[in-house]
Amino acid sequence: MDETAVRVRGGNHYLYRAVDKHGQSVDSLLCAGRDRAAAQAFFEHAVMRSESGWPGKVNVDGHAATHLALRLLGKKDRRWRSVQMRSNRYLNNIVEQDHRAIRRRCASMLGLKSFRTAAITFAGIELAHRIRKRQFWVGSDRQDKDVSLKHLWDLALACGSGCGRMQSPAAAVSPLMHQNSRGTIPMLTDAQIRDAKPLRCARKVTDGRGLYLLVTPNGGKYWRFNYHFEGKRKTVAYGVYPDVALEKARARHQWARSLLSDGVDPSGRKRELRNAQSPYG
Repeated sequence: MDETAVRVRGGNHYLYRAVDKHGQSVDSLLCAGRDRAAAQAFFEHAVMRSESGWPGKVNVDGHAATHLALRLLGKKDRRWRSVQMRSNRYLNNIVEQDHRAIRRRCASMLGLKSFRTAAITFAGIELAHRIRKRQFWVGSDRQDKDVSLKHLWDLALACGSGCGRMQSPAAAVSPLMHQNSRGTIPMLTDAQIRDAKPLRCARKVTDGRGLYLLVTPNGGKYWRFNYHFEGKRKTVAYGVYPDVALEKARARHQWARSLLSDGVDPSGRKRELRNAQSPYG
């Protein structure tokens, strides 16, 4: 098991991945950080896959958060106590080399703009990589026939719904490679907002669900929300920090999202309220 850094919205996110001793992909999970919670979430996600089974040995690197996650998992589930943890840089060469398929695809990209699109993109890359490693087979009646990549892709996706038409030699059914989770994205805290330092260029500090804090080079901090309405990309401002605190920004964000769900443009409604000299939020 190992994690590789990927760039999402200009910052480092981490794709946790695991392979078996034969180099076959086991599971992967995109996380916002490289901490104990992310490692623990990945291990729990990997063992939930019925075809993966329970590991007997886990090869990890020397990252302290990974070791701590495995120890804490042993307190939650006694089965983790029987898993042998080995930390040797040479034993992890298989997964380190397997990362190249991900990095090679990321190198040609212009950048991933959101966690959701990054999760979907990496899910597709992982599935294509798994098909290329021949982890799927299409049954004895089709072994001698030429099967296109598109057909293999459709079968692999269909197995995610439990159709069972495409199977793995190691298991009865192999579903979709992995399901990314947003549960590992930490939400902003007031301390993080206060400690957000200005850089040479403006940067975004995301709170989730489209809400972010724009930190400008001169030290200004502005709440923003980018959205699409009637085919156009728009931005609505929620105020300036610290005049608008975190909880108040979240309340205004919830108000804007409820307007969108009702088919109302938040920017237009805000303009109407301002023209009518009504208080906002």
